[in-house]
Amino acid sequence: MRCRRAIYFAALCLVGSPVHADSLLGFLDSGGVYTSLQYPGADGTIATGINNSGAIVGYALGINSYSYGFQLNAGTYSPLNVPGATSTTPFSVNDVGLIVGGYNPGVHGFLYSGGNFSEVNASIPTFTATGINSSGVIAGWYQASNCAAGAASCGLINNNGALTVLSPTGAHLTIASGINNLGQVVGSFDANNIDHGFVYTNGVYTILNAPGATNTDAYGINNLGQIVGTYDDASGTHAFLYDGVTYTTLTGLYAMRPFGINDAGQIVGQYQVADNGGGGVGGIPEPSTWAMLLLGFAGIGFMAYSRKKYQSWLLDLNGFTLRAV
Repeated sequence: MRCRRAIYFAALCLVGSPVHADSLLGFLDSGGVYTSLQYPGADGTIATGINNSGAIVGYALGINSYSYGFQLNAGTYSPLNVPGATSTTPFSVNDVGLIVGGYNPGVHGFLYSGGNFSEVNASIPTFTATGINSSGVIAGWYQASNCAAGAASCGLINNNGALTVLSPTGAHLTIASGINNLGQVVGSFDANNIDHGFVYTNGVYTILNAPGATNTDAYGINNLGQIVGTYDDASGTHAFLYDGVTYTTLTGLYAMRPFGINDAGQIVGQYQVADNGGGGVGGIPEPSTWAMLLLGFAGIGFMAYSRKKYQSWLLDLNGFTLRAV
């Protein structure tokens, strides 16, 4: 995947790398009314998920030089960190308060339930949990050589221990990033250096490509089937809301990246405080600028593997600075 996806899992990608995140804030969009989100004492804040009660999860950057998980309920931030982990990155909260995400050292997915953390898919190396629905079905992704034909990463669904591997036809890299209560999984895949979004429903992939876009990436889905994500065109990278028929460009904040949406249409994500003088999402020196949702803990090495021609570039991801290796 292109570097844009690393933003969603920036804390996992940037361990051991310089972090310059003071221009990043989370946001909550409630019917076009935007509320900035900033974890106390953090250099940067990214909101990744929201449930139907309005509970938000995400992570802060710059606290102890690592990512620092949090949940936000009724205006109050609470830390959410796996004991003994150097970084914790929550990605999704369901309607009964179960939370999934990733942590390191190493590459691990976690489930937070009743005040306790447990590892998800411990037998699968490099698995990161990115979504959970109200039935406890978990979506995520993992990196493995030939996890599917010709693929270097695959999405994964864990339904009470029954595993389903996701890899659309022709995909080299696949990341599942969200799941709703109907079991629909949303995500993105790379085929021939082009990103496409997808929705997986009962064994069928529906490919998502915004009109006129050179790349489309889908991040979150609610129970109405509404999807948020980003798309690239000649003018830059833009946030979108897709209702199953129409792609609507979201323009309320600079360099918006929407990561989660609930049934009320409330959207959470991150944005860039300072305009760097251009339209869309700037600051990523790639012909096809993609970042987030989703390179996980092995992100730097994975990016280098999947985009070797960019290895010598210094990648400035909306304020994050890292060097591919």
